[in-house]
Amino acid sequence: LPVCRFQRAEDISAYTGPTPVELLAPVYKEKLCSYRVEPYWSYELCHGRYIVQYHEEKDVRGVGRTAEYYLGNLHVDYTTVASSTDYNNPPKKVIDGEEHAYFPVFYSQGTTCDITGKPRTTTVMYICIEEYAIKEQPQQPDSQADDEKFDKGIEEPPVTEQPLKLAGKKRYEGVDSLANNRLIVEDTVNRIISGRECIYGGEGWWKYEFCYGKSVVQYHVEENGERTEILLGVFDEKIHKAWIDDDPKQRSPRKYNGQIMQVSHIYTKGSMCHEVRAHRNVEVRLRCKTAEGSPLAISLSLSEPKLCQYILTMESERFCEPLQYADEYGLIALEPHDTAAERLPGPI
Repeated sequence: LPVCRFQRAEDISAYTGPTPVELLAPVYKEKLCSYRVEPYWSYELCHGRYIVQYHEEKDVRGVGRTAEYYLGNLHVDYTTVASSTDYNNPPKKVIDGEEHAYFPVFYSQGTTCDITGKPRTTTVMYICIEEYAIKEQPQQPDSQADDEKFDKGIEEPPVTEQPLKLAGKKRYEGVDSLANNRLIVEDTVNRIISGRECIYGGEGWWKYEFCYGKSVVQYHVEENGERTEILLGVFDEKIHKAWIDDDPKQRSPRKYNGQIMQVSHIYTKGSMCHEVRAHRNVEVRLRCKTAEGSPLAISLSLSEPKLCQYILTMESERFCEPLQYADEYGLIALEPHDTAAERLPGPI
């Protein structure tokens, strides 16, 4: 979206540029899709076409969708596209304590809701903020009776979170997949590799929380909301490099056909394990894993080969491109991304 040049309310009436509908038309024509991966549900928003909510499971055949719901569909006639919206008085929504104007796009005729017997609908709210990067703030329904209606807010994060990009030289060619699309790579870098967002997984009693470059935590939440935590490890670059140097053959980045397919990082100084009188530690393995189904899904598994020594394995095509920038220690450097000349919609 173009840079907003009108800072004062009285200036808006003087704006003679493209309307929101006209600005979105190229996005629709290019059939761009945005993605959001959460611990259980994932979301696929293909702008101007449809919105899907789905869950994936991994089995011997790969990754497949075991649950899928269309949250809405949109059909656009580009020759007659028009809107009666009063652009000088757009609707507004309070997000994170601030009021933002937005342009609503209504998606309808989704999968029928079992509770109401009506098709699901979604309102996508496009919000213009000058600093680039995009996040989604899904609004869950107020009650089960409204379960078929959702709002998806597409907004950019606070300006304090400067967009980042992969730094240094790309050492190997990446795997050819949807996940190495530029927008998807930027999303993976700014959400996961930056450590700004954590990934959650686990089944049964214990769950786990992985924050890249920061920590790995195992936890359980009681029905009353009380959370019991066990720190499995925190990341220390000096300790990690020494750990790699102790056994570079087994711990250095693993390659296949000229591509880095896995890097291993050690997280140490976890909670004290009284059985062995030592602190817990966990080896985190990031794998470029090509599988059927959504290339953006992230598969997590935690094992304990030795008492209080863990291995957390994370597999996704999302990691394929970033891994090609890893150094001999498996570390992926980032640097600020100057987006002054590049303001495009990105993954949510």
